[in-house]
Amino acid sequence: MKKMFAVLLSSLMLCSAAACGQPDETKSSVQSQATASSEAVSGVSAAEVSEDDPFAVESVAPAEEHDIVKSLDEILDKYKYEGVVYAVKGGEVIYSAARGKLEDGKDADIGIPMPVGSISKQFCAAAILLLQEKGKLSIDDKLDKYFPEYEYGNMITLKEMLSMRSGLPDITQEMIDSIPEDSTDEENTAAIEKQIFEMQLIDEPDTVFRYSNINFILLGNIVEKVSGEKYIDFLHKNFFDPLGMKHTGNIAEMKASAEWAGGVMYEKIDAQPGITKGAGDLLSTGEDINIWLKALSEGKVITEKSFKAMITDYSSGEGYGYGIRCPFFGGIGHPGSIGIYTSFDYINTDEDVVLFFTSGNLNSGNMTPFASSILNEIRM
Repeated sequence: MKKMFAVLLSSLMLCSAAACGQPDETKSSVQSQATASSEAVSGVSAAEVSEDDPFAVESVAPAEEHDIVKSLDEILDKYKYEGVVYAVKGGEVIYSAARGKLEDGKDADIGIPMPVGSISKQFCAAAILLLQEKGKLSIDDKLDKYFPEYEYGNMITLKEMLSMRSGLPDITQEMIDSIPEDSTDEENTAAIEKQIFEMQLIDEPDTVFRYSNINFILLGNIVEKVSGEKYIDFLHKNFFDPLGMKHTGNIAEMKASAEWAGGVMYEKIDAQPGITKGAGDLLSTGEDINIWLKALSEGKVITEKSFKAMITDYSSGEGYGYGIRCPFFGGIGHPGSIGIYTSFDYINTDEDVVLFFTSGNLNSGNMTPFASSILNEIRM
């Protein structure tokens, strides 16, 4: 039976009614540990963006003797949440919970890499910006420089792809269904590119924001063309390994080594190798995402100039930079969805807050109210 492909995520996660219910009996695993705090060199102020931020959180007055663990446990109970939640404030892990079961029946574990869906896009954007810093490409390059066979390649820049303003359509279920499940990464890459280049543009480039995974699938392939390395190898060499992100990798790595991702099963992610490259192919943990977001915002991944370009909103009111939402709940970050998993990463450097969660049962419609509830508690 052909797998269903579920990497697609709507461009705006609008607030909907929260799922309510009686608290379940699943217990959270809560732990705290102190880590060295670091000074953020750049970020987004909640006060500066609150009026235009579609994901702004409610300002909450501090409560006396606020019990953050109890409050967040109650939120997870309310949503009957299954998955992991990892929250850091002031350099300290203030909440770390793993609930429910993984697909193989094992208990969820905070240290097991979980699918992060479209959070993967910020890594691809950073890879493109790093290659620009090294003089290997320019985001003003036209797409036909890398894909001369594409009819509309001379109309689209890499910058427009990064900011979802390229006019490219999104990937379709029919495209995925036409690709054999036992194909290799290289075969799938060639097949998906062929289908993309047969499609018409749906907007004139740089006229409108339209969320499309195709932008980042092609950008991931460009990283390979320019660097001469496999996309995932480039990420390991330039990001994961130097930063000590030991539990971040892609779907193909998990498929090749089932132990690496614990009880997460490749079949449940619903994506063949190569077809989500750059757009939704990564798995990670709260600890690694915290390392990543801190390093990214402190100029340890790309320069401060590149980071500022990355977190600029290029479509007023849409809140989207290069592979990342900005502003986003008063900071920056991205939601994700792939297979049965929804995910969320977030950093606010002014408040020194990082939040990551990924769940196997929280639907995308409940992500905004769930995230808002968590962040309101953390900000007290």
